[in-house]
Amino acid sequence: MKSLLIIFSVLIAVTISRAQSGLSFLYSPLRYLAVADTIPGNFINFTILENTGSIQLEWAVTTKNSNIYFAVERSDNGSSFTVIGVVKNESHTSFNFRDEAPPKGLISYRLKQIGSTGIAYSQVQSTQVAGNVSCKFYPNPVDKMLIVRSDQPVELSISDGLGKQVLLTKLDAGLRILDVSLLEPGIYFISLYQKEANRIIRDKLIKK
Repeated sequence: MKSLLIIFSVLIAVTISRAQSGLSFLYSPLRYLAVADTIPGNFINFTILENTGSIQLEWAVTTKNSNIYFAVERSDNGSSFTVIGVVKNESHTSFNFRDEAPPKGLISYRLKQIGSTGIAYSQVQSTQVAGNVSCKFYPNPVDKMLIVRSDQPVELSISDGLGKQVLLTKLDAGLRILDVSLLEPGIYFISLYQKEANRIIRDKLIKK
């Protein structure tokens, strides 16, 4: 009994010592499990934009820190994530990453912030990537008339920079022309939803 108390005391001392150094180790007879400290996340405006054959990720943080890295993680099942790229914080607050070869189907992305004091995760963002379904819009920047070409009916939504919806309409399949002359000049976000294919295309729209 005395020997068991001595072993237990040693394990407590080791755990406390590791915790003070920023990394604690939980002991079991079969393995050692490392538990990293978690720092508060400072992610803002994490969005994913689908372009032709690729996915553009854009995000911002509240503070500059050159000692932080961002691991871009992707999942095709919503639970198991794999790192597909790393972005270093070069004392900026806005970042982007392009996934040049996203898989087909529903895919999810998240950001893992890695710093000297621990890690933090962003919220998960998801999108549907279809195979040969065609849907696009042009010109961009646009002046008065926006052309939408889709092989399926599409629901089109345009929001301003604050996320307020300024236009919502449903368009039949084919080539359609949409009058956007009443929109004020600036940067908007456009979303095209093909219900039959369960596909959403999101992108920036610049109004001249």
